[in-house]
Amino acid sequence: MVRFDGVPYYMALQFLVGVYEFHLNAMDRELAEMVDEYLPYVLREWGKIETQQLRVIPVETSIDTTSAVATYDQARKLVSDQKRFAVADCICRKEKDLLGRGCEHPLESCITFGIAADYYIENGIGREITLEECLEILERTEKAGMVVSPSNAQAVMNICTCCGDSCNFLRGLKMFERPADHASSTYQARIDPELCVSCETCVDRCQMEAIVEGDDAMRVDDARCIGCGLCVSTCSEHAVSMEKKPSAFEPPANFVAMQMKISSERGLG
Repeated sequence: MVRFDGVPYYMALQFLVGVYEFHLNAMDRELAEMVDEYLPYVLREWGKIETQQLRVIPVETSIDTTSAVATYDQARKLVSDQKRFAVADCICRKEKDLLGRGCEHPLESCITFGIAADYYIENGIGREITLEECLEILERTEKAGMVVSPSNAQAVMNICTCCGDSCNFLRGLKMFERPADHASSTYQARIDPELCVSCETCVDRCQMEAIVEGDDAMRVDDARCIGCGLCVSTCSEHAVSMEKKPSAFEPPANFVAMQMKISSERGLG
């Protein structure tokens, strides 16, 4: 439910991302077990849909600002255009913690904007924050090696900061033989073998296990790289860079356009 001029409106949402996240305050051990069991079945259908609900954008310190970078691929630009902000605990990490498989990544890290922030605040799912607090969260999660995953639209309603340990989005991608084929992203990483000293710092940062040993240096497995840029921001030798994919496309204009596109692809439009 969202409000426009004080009038409530209702819409149907997917289980992931949508209904599941709204159960943050209701998440207990029983629900955690059921979701964990259900996830593989969700992914079986998820892989058939061309337009995903989340996309991956590179951490901004990994992007060459001297080249043209679309605003929808810059997290801080996406955030600065917003008027109201809320932050909530990551339900995926809460779920995995209840199952005894928690991780060390920050818990309070899921950000919503506009009418989505209104919903979270009104229903006690999240707390209101300022733009400055929002930017601090993005900086903290980047340092923690988390993937920036906004809604798959140019005007976003939420930004998830995901990890491969707990988050169902990345855990789901990792289950595919070729995660890159199922991730909506504009960039992929590249390693210059002339500069790489095989220190493997990038291996530790990669959430998708996309950095592997080459003949003389580390290399990027294109089938697994989803373009998050975490490997770039901590490479002391500047051997890693982000390269725009030839297949990159412009995301839908907004949340409604994204939902309509997904509906059409499912044969419901």
